[in-house]
Amino acid sequence: MKNKTTGILAATLLIGMSSLASADEVERVTVGYSDLNIYDSSDATELYARIKRAARDACGVESYWRQRDLKQIAEAKQCYKRALAKAVQEVDSGVLAEIHRKTEGKDA
Repeated sequence: MKNKTTGILAATLLIGMSSLASADEVERVTVGYSDLNIYDSSDATELYARIKRAARDACGVESYWRQRDLKQIAEAKQCYKRALAKAVQEVDSGVLAEIHRKTEGKDA
């Protein structure tokens, strides 16, 4: 099990906008969680909410939705799902992974 110093690190989302972005245009978003215990379910839920917000912002889910461009909305949703899954994997918390499994498919 990882110790509390893991919480000082930040989850980093590597987000590519699928066909909208080239490999050089990958956005990197840092989500801090040094104030959270990622092994506590309420703190892990808070971290998951932070990661979801960051992924939505970085992938442009809301902005494409407002523009009503169906192709870009679909690409943004795929970006969001990949970013969310990758961030959960990088944090490496069973509690966070379980939250993600339970909510997967209900987001974006």
